[in-house]
Amino acid sequence: MWWGTPHHRWVIAIVVTAFGLRAGWALYALDSLPEVFASGDQYGYVRYGQEIAAGKGYVSYTVGTPTAYYPVGYPALLGALFWLVTHTPLPDDLPAAVALLHATLGTATVLFVWLLGRRAVGATAALVAAGVAAVHPELITYTSSYALETSFLAFALGALALLATHRWEDGLPSVRRLLAFGCVLGVAALIRPFALPFLLALGAAIVAAGWGWRRAMVACAWSGLAVLAVLTPWTVRNAVRLDAFVPISTNLGDTACMSRYVGSDGGFAWAAHEGCADPTLPDVARSAENLRHALRFVVEHPGEEIALVGRRAAKIFEHGHSGLDETEASGRGPLPSGLRVRLETVADAFAVGTLVLGIPGLVLVAGRRWRRHPGRPLVVVPAAVLLVIPLGLWGTPRFAMPLAPFLAVGTAAAVVALVSRASARWRAVAAPGPPLPA
Repeated sequence: MWWGTPHHRWVIAIVVTAFGLRAGWALYALDSLPEVFASGDQYGYVRYGQEIAAGKGYVSYTVGTPTAYYPVGYPALLGALFWLVTHTPLPDDLPAAVALLHATLGTATVLFVWLLGRRAVGATAALVAAGVAAVHPELITYTSSYALETSFLAFALGALALLATHRWEDGLPSVRRLLAFGCVLGVAALIRPFALPFLLALGAAIVAAGWGWRRAMVACAWSGLAVLAVLTPWTVRNAVRLDAFVPISTNLGDTACMSRYVGSDGGFAWAAHEGCADPTLPDVARSAENLRHALRFVVEHPGEEIALVGRRAAKIFEHGHSGLDETEASGRGPLPSGLRVRLETVADAFAVGTLVLGIPGLVLVAGRRWRRHPGRPLVVVPAAVLLVIPLGLWGTPRFAMPLAPFLAVGTAAAVVALVSRASARWRAVAAPGPPLPA
Protein backbone atom coordinates (compact mmCIF):
# COMPACT_ATOMS: atom_id res chain seq x y z
CA MET A 1 0.00 0.00 0.00
CA TRP A 2 1.26 3.46 -0.93
CA TRP A 3 0.95 4.80 2.62
CA GLY A 4 3.28 2.05 3.82
CA THR A 5 6.38 3.66 2.27
CA PRO A 6 8.52 5.96 4.44
CA HIS A 7 8.02 8.82 1.99
CA HIS A 8 4.25 8.68 2.17
CA ARG A 9 4.25 8.22 5.92
CA TRP A 10 6.08 11.55 6.04
CA VAL A 11 3.39 13.06 3.81
CA ILE A 12 0.66 11.81 6.14
CA ALA A 13 2.49 13.20 9.17
CA ILE A 14 2.90 16.59 7.50
CA VAL A 15 -0.75 16.76 6.46
CA VAL A 16 -1.99 15.75 9.93
CA THR A 17 0.31 18.35 11.51
CA ALA A 18 -0.94 21.00 9.09
CA PHE A 19 -4.57 20.31 9.95
CA GLY A 20 -3.89 20.23 13.68
CA LEU A 21 -2.10 23.58 13.64
CA ARG A 22 -4.76 25.22 11.49
CA ALA A 23 -7.79 23.82 13.26
CA GLY A 24 -6.35 24.52 16.71
CA TRP A 25 -5.40 28.09 15.88
CA ALA A 26 -8.59 28.91 13.97
CA LEU A 27 -10.90 27.49 16.66
CA TYR A 28 -9.00 29.54 19.25
CA ALA A 29 -8.75 32.83 17.37
CA LEU A 30 -11.90 32.90 15.19
CA ASP A 31 -14.51 33.37 17.88
CA SER A 32 -16.94 36.01 16.56
CA LEU A 33 -18.48 37.52 13.46
CA PRO A 34 -17.05 40.77 12.03
CA GLU A 35 -18.39 44.02 13.41
CA VAL A 36 -20.15 46.49 11.14
CA PHE A 37 -17.62 48.11 8.77
CA ALA A 38 -14.81 47.86 11.34
CA SER A 39 -13.48 44.73 9.64
CA GLY A 40 -13.38 46.17 6.11
CA ASP A 41 -13.57 43.54 3.38
CA GLN A 42 -14.14 40.77 5.92
CA TYR A 43 -17.43 42.30 7.00
CA GLY A 44 -18.53 42.56 3.37
CA TYR A 45 -17.75 38.91 2.67
CA VAL A 46 -19.66 37.70 5.72
CA ARG A 47 -22.60 40.06 5.20
CA TYR A 48 -23.02 38.96 1.58
CA GLY A 49 -22.60 35.33 2.62
CA GLN A 50 -25.41 35.69 5.15
CA GLU A 51 -27.69 37.32 2.59
CA ILE A 52 -26.95 34.59 0.02
CA ALA A 53 -27.73 31.95 2.66
CA ALA A 54 -31.02 33.72 3.41
CA GLY A 55 -31.96 33.78 -0.29
CA LYS A 56 -31.72 37.57 -0.62
CA GLY A 57 -29.10 37.47 -3.37
CA TYR A 58 -26.11 39.74 -3.85
CA VAL A 59 -27.43 43.19 -2.93
CA SER A 60 -25.41 46.11 -1.58
CA TYR A 61 -25.86 46.48 2.16
CA THR A 62 -25.17 50.23 1.91
CA VAL A 63 -27.60 51.33 -0.83
CA GLY A 64 -29.81 48.25 -1.26
CA THR A 65 -29.27 47.79 -5.01
CA PRO A 66 -27.81 44.76 -6.86
CA THR A 67 -24.02 44.79 -6.86
CA ALA A 68 -21.01 42.81 -8.02
CA TYR A 69 -18.39 44.85 -6.16
CA TYR A 70 -16.62 41.90 -4.56
CA PRO A 71 -15.97 38.72 -6.59
CA VAL A 72 -18.82 36.39 -5.68
CA GLY A 73 -16.78 33.22 -5.08
CA TYR A 74 -15.86 33.60 -1.41
CA PRO A 75 -19.18 35.13 -0.26
CA ALA A 76 -20.96 32.30 -2.11
CA LEU A 77 -18.76 29.73 -0.34
CA LEU A 78 -19.59 31.32 3.01
CA GLY A 79 -23.26 31.45 2.01
CA ALA A 80 -23.30 27.72 1.29
CA LEU A 81 -21.62 27.01 4.64
CA PHE A 82 -23.99 29.33 6.56
CA TRP A 83 -27.02 27.70 4.93
CA LEU A 84 -25.70 24.24 5.82
CA VAL A 85 -25.12 25.23 9.44
CA THR A 86 -28.53 26.84 9.88
CA HIS A 87 -30.57 24.19 8.00
CA THR A 88 -29.05 21.01 9.44
CA PRO A 89 -28.61 19.59 12.96
CA LEU A 90 -25.04 20.93 13.00
CA PRO A 91 -24.17 23.18 15.96
CA ASP A 92 -25.24 26.74 15.19
CA ASP A 93 -21.74 28.19 15.56
CA LEU A 94 -20.80 30.09 12.40
CA PRO A 95 -17.26 31.13 13.48
CA ALA A 96 -16.37 27.52 14.37
CA ALA A 97 -17.77 26.29 11.05
CA VAL A 98 -15.67 28.84 9.15
CA ALA A 99 -12.63 27.90 11.23
CA LEU A 100 -12.98 24.23 10.30
CA LEU A 101 -13.66 25.09 6.65
CA HIS A 102 -10.50 27.21 6.51
CA ALA A 103 -8.47 24.54 8.32
CA THR A 104 -9.59 21.97 5.75
CA LEU A 105 -8.86 24.25 2.79
CA GLY A 106 -5.49 25.24 4.27
CA THR A 107 -4.54 21.60 4.78
CA ALA A 108 -5.52 20.82 1.19
CA THR A 109 -3.16 23.60 0.10
CA VAL A 110 -0.28 21.86 1.91
CA LEU A 111 -1.09 18.61 0.10
CA PHE A 112 -1.18 20.47 -3.22
CA VAL A 113 2.24 22.00 -2.44
CA TRP A 114 3.61 18.48 -2.07
CA LEU A 115 2.06 17.39 -5.38
CA LEU A 116 3.43 20.45 -7.19
CA GLY A 117 6.84 20.09 -5.56
CA ARG A 118 7.09 16.41 -6.43
CA ARG A 119 6.58 17.24 -10.10
CA ALA A 120 8.73 20.40 -10.13
CA VAL A 121 11.69 19.72 -7.82
CA GLY A 122 11.63 16.03 -6.91
CA ALA A 123 10.41 13.84 -4.06
CA THR A 124 12.82 14.99 -1.35
CA ALA A 125 12.35 18.69 -2.00
CA ALA A 126 8.58 18.15 -2.19
CA LEU A 127 8.58 16.86 1.39
CA VAL A 128 10.60 19.87 2.51
CA ALA A 129 8.22 22.21 0.66
CA ALA A 130 5.15 20.62 2.23
CA GLY A 131 6.77 20.81 5.66
CA VAL A 132 7.55 24.50 5.20
CA ALA A 133 3.98 25.17 4.05
CA ALA A 134 2.54 23.15 6.95
CA VAL A 135 4.19 25.33 9.60
CA HIS A 136 4.19 28.63 7.68
CA PRO A 137 2.80 31.24 10.13
CA GLU A 138 0.95 33.25 7.46
CA LEU A 139 -0.74 30.18 6.01
CA ILE A 140 -1.83 29.23 9.53
CA THR A 141 -2.95 32.60 10.88
CA TYR A 142 -5.10 33.50 7.88
CA THR A 143 -7.39 30.58 8.77
CA SER A 144 -8.63 32.60 11.75
CA SER A 145 -9.99 35.44 9.63
CA TYR A 146 -12.76 35.97 7.11
CA ALA A 147 -10.22 36.95 4.46
CA LEU A 148 -10.48 35.15 1.13
CA GLU A 149 -6.81 34.17 0.75
CA THR A 150 -7.12 30.68 2.30
CA SER A 151 -9.95 29.63 -0.03
CA PHE A 152 -8.29 31.26 -3.05
CA LEU A 153 -5.07 29.30 -2.53
CA ALA A 154 -6.89 26.00 -2.05
CA PHE A 155 -8.70 26.27 -5.39
CA ALA A 156 -5.82 27.88 -7.30
CA LEU A 157 -3.29 25.27 -6.19
CA GLY A 158 -5.89 22.55 -6.59
CA ALA A 159 -6.17 23.49 -10.26
CA LEU A 160 -2.39 23.36 -10.67
CA ALA A 161 -2.25 20.02 -8.83
CA LEU A 162 -4.57 18.56 -11.48
CA LEU A 163 -1.83 19.29 -14.01
CA ALA A 164 1.01 18.22 -11.74
CA THR A 165 -0.49 14.78 -11.19
CA HIS A 166 -0.77 14.07 -14.90
CA ARG A 167 1.73 11.51 -16.26
CA TRP A 168 3.41 13.85 -18.73
CA GLU A 169 5.75 11.13 -19.96
CA ASP A 170 2.68 9.37 -21.41
CA GLY A 171 1.49 12.33 -23.49
CA LEU A 172 -0.65 15.44 -23.28
CA PRO A 173 -3.32 15.84 -20.60
CA SER A 174 -6.68 14.48 -21.71
CA VAL A 175 -9.50 16.81 -22.65
CA ARG A 176 -11.29 15.71 -19.47
CA ARG A 177 -8.33 16.77 -17.32
CA LEU A 178 -8.01 20.07 -19.20
CA LEU A 179 -11.70 20.79 -18.62
CA ALA A 180 -11.38 19.86 -14.93
CA PHE A 181 -8.38 22.20 -14.62
CA GLY A 182 -10.39 25.00 -16.24
CA CYS A 183 -13.41 24.45 -14.01
CA VAL A 184 -11.39 24.57 -10.78
CA LEU A 185 -9.42 27.57 -12.11
CA GLY A 186 -12.72 29.30 -12.90
CA VAL A 187 -13.86 28.85 -9.31
CA ALA A 188 -10.51 30.27 -8.10
CA ALA A 189 -11.00 33.27 -10.44
CA LEU A 190 -14.47 33.89 -8.97
CA ILE A 191 -12.75 34.14 -5.58
CA ARG A 192 -9.88 36.29 -6.86
CA PRO A 193 -9.30 36.95 -10.57
CA PHE A 194 -5.53 36.81 -10.10
CA ALA A 195 -5.88 33.11 -10.96
CA LEU A 196 -6.88 33.66 -14.59
CA PRO A 197 -3.29 34.05 -15.93
CA PHE A 198 -2.50 30.59 -14.54
CA LEU A 199 -3.61 29.40 -17.99
CA LEU A 200 -0.15 30.54 -19.08
CA ALA A 201 1.34 27.91 -16.76
CA LEU A 202 -0.54 25.21 -18.67
CA GLY A 203 0.80 26.47 -21.99
CA ALA A 204 4.35 26.73 -20.66
CA ALA A 205 4.16 23.21 -19.21
CA ILE A 206 3.08 21.74 -22.56
CA VAL A 207 5.88 23.56 -24.38
CA ALA A 208 8.35 22.41 -21.73
CA ALA A 209 7.16 18.83 -22.26
CA GLY A 210 8.14 19.15 -25.89
CA TRP A 211 4.70 19.27 -27.51
CA GLY A 212 5.05 22.70 -29.13
CA TRP A 213 3.17 25.99 -29.08
CA ARG A 214 0.32 24.85 -31.33
CA ARG A 215 -0.76 22.05 -29.01
CA ALA A 216 -0.24 24.37 -26.04
CA MET A 217 -2.70 26.86 -27.54
CA VAL A 218 -5.26 24.11 -28.22
CA ALA A 219 -4.98 22.82 -24.66
CA CYS A 220 -5.33 26.34 -23.24
CA ALA A 221 -8.41 26.83 -25.42
CA TRP A 222 -10.05 23.73 -23.92
CA SER A 223 -9.31 24.89 -20.39
CA GLY A 224 -10.34 28.44 -21.29
CA LEU A 225 -13.73 27.14 -22.43
CA ALA A 226 -14.21 25.52 -19.04
CA VAL A 227 -13.26 28.77 -17.29
CA LEU A 228 -15.82 30.62 -19.41
CA ALA A 229 -18.47 28.03 -18.58
CA VAL A 230 -17.88 28.64 -14.86
CA LEU A 231 -17.96 32.45 -15.27
CA THR A 232 -20.99 32.55 -17.57
CA PRO A 233 -23.82 32.20 -15.00
CA TRP A 234 -22.42 35.06 -12.92
CA THR A 235 -21.83 37.15 -16.04
CA VAL A 236 -25.44 36.58 -17.15
CA ARG A 237 -26.70 37.53 -13.70
CA ASN A 238 -24.72 40.77 -13.86
CA ALA A 239 -25.99 41.53 -17.35
CA VAL A 240 -29.57 41.16 -16.10
CA ARG A 241 -29.22 42.90 -12.73
CA LEU A 242 -26.59 45.53 -13.58
CA ASP A 243 -27.28 45.94 -17.31
CA ALA A 244 -23.54 45.62 -18.01
CA PHE A 245 -20.89 43.10 -19.01
CA VAL A 246 -19.25 42.19 -15.70
CA PRO A 247 -17.62 38.73 -15.80
CA ILE A 248 -16.27 38.84 -12.24
CA SER A 249 -16.55 42.09 -10.25
CA THR A 250 -16.76 45.87 -10.37
CA ASN A 251 -14.01 46.70 -7.89
CA LEU A 252 -11.17 46.62 -10.43
CA GLY A 253 -11.52 50.34 -11.13
CA ASP A 254 -11.17 51.32 -7.46
CA THR A 255 -8.28 48.88 -7.04
CA ALA A 256 -6.42 50.31 -10.04
CA CYS A 257 -7.09 53.94 -9.10
CA MET A 258 -6.46 54.06 -5.37
CA SER A 259 -2.64 54.32 -5.38
CA ARG A 260 -2.31 56.35 -8.59
CA TYR A 261 -1.78 59.97 -7.67
CA VAL A 262 1.34 62.11 -7.42
CA GLY A 263 2.92 61.64 -4.02
CA SER A 264 1.29 58.27 -3.33
CA ASP A 265 3.19 55.85 -1.11
CA GLY A 266 1.86 52.94 -3.17
CA GLY A 267 -0.38 51.66 -0.37
CA PHE A 268 -4.09 51.77 0.34
CA ALA A 269 -5.99 55.00 -0.20
CA TRP A 270 -9.68 55.58 -0.74
CA ALA A 271 -10.38 55.94 -4.45
CA ALA A 272 -11.75 59.42 -3.83
CA HIS A 273 -8.70 61.58 -4.53
CA GLU A 274 -8.45 64.05 -7.40
CA GLY A 275 -8.98 62.39 -10.76
CA CYS A 276 -10.92 59.39 -9.44
CA ALA A 277 -14.60 59.00 -10.13
CA ASP A 278 -17.33 60.32 -7.85
CA PRO A 279 -17.54 57.63 -5.13
CA THR A 280 -21.34 57.91 -5.12
CA LEU A 281 -21.59 56.68 -8.72
CA PRO A 282 -23.02 53.17 -9.27
CA ASP A 283 -20.47 50.35 -9.28
CA VAL A 284 -20.26 49.85 -13.03
CA ALA A 285 -19.88 53.52 -13.96
CA ARG A 286 -17.39 54.17 -11.14
CA SER A 287 -15.25 51.17 -12.09
CA ALA A 288 -15.08 52.20 -15.75
CA GLU A 289 -14.20 55.81 -14.90
CA ASN A 290 -11.52 54.80 -12.41
CA LEU A 291 -9.95 52.41 -14.92
CA ARG A 292 -9.72 55.30 -17.37
CA HIS A 293 -8.10 57.46 -14.68
CA ALA A 294 -5.56 54.72 -13.89
CA LEU A 295 -4.57 54.35 -17.55
CA ARG A 296 -4.38 58.12 -17.97
CA PHE A 297 -2.12 58.41 -14.92
CA VAL A 298 0.30 55.78 -16.31
CA VAL A 299 0.49 57.61 -19.67
CA GLU A 300 0.89 61.08 -18.17
CA HIS A 301 3.21 60.15 -15.26
CA PRO A 302 5.42 57.25 -16.44
CA GLY A 303 8.25 58.15 -14.08
CA GLU A 304 5.93 58.30 -11.09
CA GLU A 305 4.39 54.96 -12.08
CA ILE A 306 7.84 53.32 -12.18
CA ALA A 307 8.60 54.73 -8.73
CA LEU A 308 5.24 53.44 -7.48
CA VAL A 309 6.16 49.90 -8.47
CA GLY A 310 9.04 50.02 -6.00
CA ARG A 311 6.86 51.57 -3.30
CA ARG A 312 4.19 48.90 -3.79
CA ALA A 313 6.85 46.19 -3.52
CA ALA A 314 8.06 47.73 -0.26
CA LYS A 315 4.50 47.66 1.08
CA ILE A 316 3.91 44.07 -0.04
CA PHE A 317 7.05 42.80 1.70
CA GLU A 318 6.90 45.24 4.62
CA HIS A 319 6.34 42.45 7.16
CA GLY A 320 5.18 38.86 7.40
CA HIS A 321 2.40 39.01 9.98
CA SER A 322 -0.58 40.24 7.99
CA GLY A 323 -2.46 37.11 9.08
CA LEU A 324 -2.38 38.40 12.66
CA ASP A 325 -3.66 41.79 11.48
CA GLU A 326 -6.51 40.11 9.60
CA THR A 327 -7.30 37.94 12.62
CA GLU A 328 -7.62 40.95 14.88
CA ALA A 329 -9.81 42.67 12.27
CA SER A 330 -12.12 39.64 12.04
CA GLY A 331 -14.25 40.86 14.95
CA ARG A 332 -12.43 39.14 17.80
CA GLY A 333 -10.39 42.22 18.71
CA PRO A 334 -6.73 42.31 19.81
CA LEU A 335 -4.85 39.14 20.66
CA PRO A 336 -3.19 38.98 24.10
CA SER A 337 -0.23 41.36 23.83
CA GLY A 338 2.44 38.86 24.87
CA LEU A 339 1.16 36.22 22.47
CA ARG A 340 0.89 38.80 19.70
CA VAL A 341 4.51 39.92 20.11
CA ARG A 342 5.85 36.36 20.06
CA LEU A 343 3.77 35.31 17.06
CA GLU A 344 4.68 38.47 15.17
CA THR A 345 8.39 37.86 15.75
CA VAL A 346 8.16 34.26 14.55
CA ALA A 347 6.04 35.19 11.52
CA ASP A 348 8.37 37.99 10.44
CA ALA A 349 11.46 35.79 10.83
CA PHE A 350 9.81 32.99 8.87
CA ALA A 351 8.82 35.40 6.10
CA VAL A 352 12.38 36.72 5.80
CA GLY A 353 13.78 33.20 5.73
CA THR A 354 11.45 32.00 2.98
CA LEU A 355 12.19 35.13 0.95
CA VAL A 356 15.95 34.81 1.33
CA LEU A 357 15.87 31.14 0.33
CA GLY A 358 12.68 30.99 -1.72
CA ILE A 359 13.42 33.64 -4.33
CA PRO A 360 16.87 32.23 -5.24
CA GLY A 361 15.29 28.77 -5.17
CA LEU A 362 12.62 29.81 -7.67
CA VAL A 363 15.29 31.44 -9.80
CA LEU A 364 17.23 28.17 -9.65
CA VAL A 365 14.15 26.23 -10.77
CA ALA A 366 13.41 28.75 -13.53
CA GLY A 367 17.02 28.83 -14.68
CA ARG A 368 17.26 25.12 -15.28
CA ARG A 369 16.41 23.71 -18.67
CA TRP A 370 12.65 23.20 -18.79
CA ARG A 371 12.88 20.67 -21.60
CA ARG A 372 11.01 17.58 -20.45
CA HIS A 373 10.31 19.21 -17.07
CA PRO A 374 6.70 20.45 -17.30
CA GLY A 375 6.38 20.71 -13.53
CA ARG A 376 8.70 23.70 -13.25
CA PRO A 377 6.47 26.17 -15.14
CA LEU A 378 3.56 25.11 -12.90
CA VAL A 379 5.43 26.68 -9.99
CA VAL A 380 7.43 29.51 -11.56
CA VAL A 381 4.73 31.01 -13.79
CA PRO A 382 2.01 31.32 -11.08
CA ALA A 383 4.57 32.74 -8.64
CA ALA A 384 5.52 35.40 -11.19
CA VAL A 385 1.84 36.18 -11.85
CA LEU A 386 1.06 36.61 -8.15
CA LEU A 387 4.03 38.96 -7.79
CA VAL A 388 3.54 41.07 -10.91
CA ILE A 389 -0.21 41.74 -10.66
CA PRO A 390 -0.11 43.50 -7.25
CA LEU A 391 2.84 45.61 -8.41
CA GLY A 392 0.44 47.10 -10.96
CA LEU A 393 -2.32 47.73 -8.42
CA TRP A 394 -1.38 48.76 -4.87
CA GLY A 395 0.80 47.46 -2.08
CA THR A 396 -0.30 45.57 1.03
CA PRO A 397 1.27 42.64 2.93
CA ARG A 398 -1.90 40.65 2.16
CA PHE A 399 -0.67 40.32 -1.42
CA ALA A 400 2.46 38.50 -0.23
CA MET A 401 0.46 35.73 1.44
CA PRO A 402 -0.55 33.86 -1.79
CA LEU A 403 3.14 33.69 -2.71
CA ALA A 404 3.88 31.63 0.41
CA PRO A 405 3.25 28.15 -1.08
CA PHE A 406 5.44 28.92 -4.09
CA LEU A 407 8.17 30.36 -1.90
CA ALA A 408 7.96 27.13 0.11
CA VAL A 409 8.79 25.18 -3.05
CA GLY A 410 11.61 27.61 -3.83
CA THR A 411 12.92 27.32 -0.27
CA ALA A 412 12.90 23.53 -0.57
CA ALA A 413 14.76 23.66 -3.88
CA ALA A 414 17.41 25.94 -2.37
CA VAL A 415 17.82 23.85 0.79
CA VAL A 416 18.14 20.57 -1.12
CA ALA A 417 20.62 22.14 -3.54
CA LEU A 418 22.73 23.53 -0.67
CA VAL A 419 22.68 20.24 1.22
CA SER A 420 23.54 18.31 -1.93
CA ARG A 421 26.45 20.63 -2.69
CA ALA A 422 27.74 20.47 0.89
CA SER A 423 27.44 16.68 0.87
CA ALA A 424 29.34 16.44 -2.40
CA ARG A 425 32.15 18.61 -1.01
CA TRP A 426 32.32 16.55 2.17
CA ARG A 427 32.57 13.33 0.19
CA ALA A 428 35.37 14.87 -1.88
CA VAL A 429 37.24 15.93 1.26
CA ALA A 430 36.68 12.63 3.03
CA ALA A 431 37.64 10.46 0.06
CA PRO A 432 40.86 8.50 0.62
CA GLY A 433 43.89 9.99 -1.04
CA PRO A 434 46.41 8.21 -3.26
CA PRO A 435 48.59 5.62 -1.54
CA LEU A 436 51.81 6.85 -0.05
CA PRO A 437 54.97 5.94 -1.96
CA ALA A 438 56.84 2.90 -0.67
